[in-house]
Amino acid sequence: MSDLWAHSKNARGVRHPLVAHLRGTAGLAGSFAAVFGAECIAYYLALVHDAGKARLVWQQGLLRAEASGGRVVGVDGQSIDHKRAGTWLAAQHIRPPVFAMVVWGHHGGLSDLLLLKDAVRQEVRGERDAVQEAVGAVAAIVPEVQRGSPVPVPEWVLRDENREAIELLVRLVFSAVVDADVLDTRGHYAEQTEPQAVSLASLVEVFEANRVEYLAEQAAACGVSPVDGVRSRVYEQAVAAGVAAGEAALFPFAAPTGAGKTIAVAGLGVHHARARGGSRLIVAVPFTSITGQNARVYRRLFGAEHVLEHHSGVDVDALPEGERRRHRLGAENWMSRWW
Repeated sequence: MSDLWAHSKNARGVRHPLVAHLRGTAGLAGSFAAVFGAECIAYYLALVHDAGKARLVWQQGLLRAEASGGRVVGVDGQSIDHKRAGTWLAAQHIRPPVFAMVVWGHHGGLSDLLLLKDAVRQEVRGERDAVQEAVGAVAAIVPEVQRGSPVPVPEWVLRDENREAIELLVRLVFSAVVDADVLDTRGHYAEQTEPQAVSLASLVEVFEANRVEYLAEQAAACGVSPVDGVRSRVYEQAVAAGVAAGEAALFPFAAPTGAGKTIAVAGLGVHHARARGGSRLIVAVPFTSITGQNARVYRRLFGAEHVLEHHSGVDVDALPEGERRRHRLGAENWMSRWW
């Protein structure tokens, strides 16, 4: 077969070329992972994630599924693996090979390391021909899946024995690759629902305008307090520290209850992010009750459409349909600019 496909015909009657899907997914995944220093890892994993679809048996199964409206299965009715070849490539070209777990689990979820090792070993136990067929076919359309040197990884991954940190990086890369796969596939089927990116500069302006209004409302409702001057100074110093700091900074913030920490921390974060090219703020505080309180204030300051409250106390299923869909999109989509 001269043409290799990733997905069946869309509403326009056009199939999704495998080369376009692999490169499109890789480009998205790399851009998502660039913000945490793993662009090359995510790019390569996405580039090989569907390498197994290059097998003749899978391509034939896709055409049968397209005609019948069913799943891609063999003539015996059994599912056809398409993840083993990419998993094998990832294990060969990325160190440590634990990142190959991203490809192995890109549909079913991350598994444990023992299952990954067993999956890679099966290439030797009886799947060698299938893997090599897929690798050879996909390399003909995407030559860079066969590398002459290992995929570059962050230096700390090679020198650091902190397994928890590496595990977190694997999960972040997994999220980026899976999201990129879904987005590229939706794009083929004309179901793309990318959220509109928000200008950080404009959001800072919204925040500052709403902050002034919010403080005026508080003063009108509760009266002017001698503490207001302290809160104002705390806010000004926090913002100044955020603007002046480098990209990676830790800000010890010792202030008593009532000193305006909720607003001051938001001001520090949003001004620091704008000054350093950040794209979003992540707020993590103890106790869901405090998280909910902060979220209410931030919805007032940033606008509800820019705040994602995401914790165990949020019942997403109880939200109205439009808000539920928006919430899930914000939580699961790397292109989202929720705060």
